[in-house]
Amino acid sequence: MNHSSMKYKVITSFKGTPTLKLLYGYMLDLNVEEAILSFNKISRDLKLSRRAVIDNINKLCKMGVIKKMPRTGEDGGCLANKYKLM
Repeated sequence: MNHSSMKYKVITSFKGTPTLKLLYGYMLDLNVEEAILSFNKISRDLKLSRRAVIDNINKLCKMGVIKKMPRTGEDGGCLANKYKLM
C-alpha cells in the first residue's frame, strides 16, 4: 500500500466531523513532522473560516493527534504557531 492510500485509510477511520478530517488531512499532506502555519493561511488554503480552523485545531490537540507550540517574536508579539504531528 503506498503512502497516499495509507493516509486516506487513516483519515476515513478517523473519528470526527468532515471539517476535522479535512484539517487533519491538510496537516498530513504537508508531509513534514513539524510545520509553522498561521490560522489565516490554513483558512485560506482550506476555504474555511478562521474560527473553524481554530476550533478544529484545538480539538485535534485535545485528541492528542497534533501538538500546538505557540511562538512569540523578540518584541513579545504573537507569531504563527508551530504544529507537530503525534
